[in-house]
Amino acid sequence: MATPRVRFFAFLLGTALAAALASVVLADAAMSWRAAYLPILLTNLVIGVPAFLVCLSVKRVLPLGNPKGGAMAWLLAGFVPFFLPTFFGMGMWWIWALTLAILPAVCLRVFAHLGGPGKTGGYLALLVCAIGGGLYTGFGTYYELQDMLAEKAAPKLGDEAQTPAAVAPDIILISLDTLRADAIVGPRPEGYEIPWFDSVLERGTWWDYAYSSSNQTLPGHASMLSGRDQPRSGIRYNQDVMPSRESLPLVQDMFLANGFRTAGVISNTLIAGDMGFGHGFEAYDDSTTEFYGPMNHCMARLRFSSLFGLTHVKLQQAFLLQTGFHSLRRAPRPMSGHPQRERGAVTNEQAEEILDQLYESDRPYFFFLHYLDAHHPYGAPAEFDGRVSGKLKKPADKWLGDPNQEGMIRMPELVMLRDALLSNDSAIAAEAQDVAKYYHALYLENVMYLDHLLAAIEARIQASGRPAIWLITSDHGEQFGENNSILHGNHLYQDSVRVPFLMMGPRIPANQRRAEIPDLADVAPTLLGLVNIEPPEDMTGRPLFTRDSWPQRGHHFADDDRIGARLGAMKMISNRGGDDGYLPTALYDLSQDPREAANLWSSGSSLPAPLLQVVLEGIREDAWKMPSGALSFGQERALNDLGYVGHDDPAPVVGD
Repeated sequence: MATPRVRFFAFLLGTALAAALASVVLADAAMSWRAAYLPILLTNLVIGVPAFLVCLSVKRVLPLGNPKGGAMAWLLAGFVPFFLPTFFGMGMWWIWALTLAILPAVCLRVFAHLGGPGKTGGYLALLVCAIGGGLYTGFGTYYELQDMLAEKAAPKLGDEAQTPAAVAPDIILISLDTLRADAIVGPRPEGYEIPWFDSVLERGTWWDYAYSSSNQTLPGHASMLSGRDQPRSGIRYNQDVMPSRESLPLVQDMFLANGFRTAGVISNTLIAGDMGFGHGFEAYDDSTTEFYGPMNHCMARLRFSSLFGLTHVKLQQAFLLQTGFHSLRRAPRPMSGHPQRERGAVTNEQAEEILDQLYESDRPYFFFLHYLDAHHPYGAPAEFDGRVSGKLKKPADKWLGDPNQEGMIRMPELVMLRDALLSNDSAIAAEAQDVAKYYHALYLENVMYLDHLLAAIEARIQASGRPAIWLITSDHGEQFGENNSILHGNHLYQDSVRVPFLMMGPRIPANQRRAEIPDLADVAPTLLGLVNIEPPEDMTGRPLFTRDSWPQRGHHFADDDRIGARLGAMKMISNRGGDDGYLPTALYDLSQDPREAANLWSSGSSLPAPLLQVVLEGIREDAWKMPSGALSFGQERALNDLGYVGHDDPAPVVGD
């Protein structure tokens, strides 16, 4: 009869064998296997101890009649239940089921060689080897990732493509995350100065605003780079997953195929390379965002690899971050001593490093440059701090940022303001409106800092002596008390979906204001058209400069809960649902009511027929598909960091 000590070590060894086999059969890359083995092993051992105690209480049902059979039974009792969940995560399960029949015989021979399965030493020695192997693979993964992160922190363009070089100006696309249109073209409070943006208006062509395809980052950039409006892009909100390169080709692929060099610098994890935006760029610097690609891949393959993973996926993620993927807890590129108020200074450093590489080639380039500085938390560097907000009465201390967090306005203050704006107490609601104005002033100071950053980038570009076409826009806007709303992502009011749209450079008329309303889907075909690249026919956007003006058209914008549409002066906002796919909640005549204060929709109302056709077209052409499976770890982490989840919100979630 096996002793209790032998039973215990045999049982734990069974769980260790289950971890080893699960990590090997489910992982499809060497690093995934090595990174997964240690956390699966540790979680199996953690749950294995109480599981062993449970098994002891029912040991009479196990075949413990002789030392060999007893020990092997305990090994199988540890192996089988801990490996069975793996069948859910792999195909050809019957091949691996045969392993269950072969493994005991193999193990028995090994144990006999080590001194017999009835001896403690054999089981303990193998268990120590299993744990040692886990530590070895875990540390090996850590150092391998360190090398990957070092390479990612300094992306290189590499060799030029073999395609003939294009003869065209350079193309620069600037995306200023969360920049509402009236921050550039609109009334300006005292102290608000943006000389670089003003110079762009004088030197180029501009529109009062353009429509984004959504109130969120992912769908806004999907339309911007694909040339497809919200229904045709198939992206509604940040929890969606970008389609494949073949399903939704992006404009950088087209520039690369037509003899341009392509590079990007971005600051928001939601549009990082491993979120589906990096293809087509010869260098894509997302090094200031957290890099979760290897862990996303590993988690997707190993989600069902252990009992612990099945029941405690969050804890298994934590084990991954504490072991093989510990290197991923920090972005590859640090802030280089800059405080968060100066995060854009690091973006400029990245941009200048990429530009230095681009100017080593005579080929024209397409450069996508993204800034996060207008996005919350609000608070500008000392040079701009107080320029606008200093003219207003400072709110009570509870509304001000934590001094330990640089005094910036973060989600706790913004959630508190959201609730106060909706208060039935008139005094609280009035105070909230004053606070919203103060936060708006802080936001504008952030925009002043952006103006300063972009002036420095243009100086670097002008020093090259090469002509460049610029397009400056944003992915979505922001609310500051309008319609009793704050931030974005939880409504489709004008200030949340209107973005700036400015252009300058060769082939762009100077000091010209155009009357039509662009769409973010126009970005890609417009840039392609300006360098004589024919936009694909399935792009829904317009190449704006191929005509002096374009006729009126309908606009679609949406998120996961709502549909918005505009045609002419009429705008509709609706919930999703109903027999036709929409349930209107608001109708506005923007020619009479630009602030959307008078909702014309009531019970028994009907949409104007032309606007109804725009709505139905969007529903009919909607390419959105329900995401399969859970969010990746990286996407979930990014949404948390940007304020999308993790805040108790009875209304749709506030955030980016």
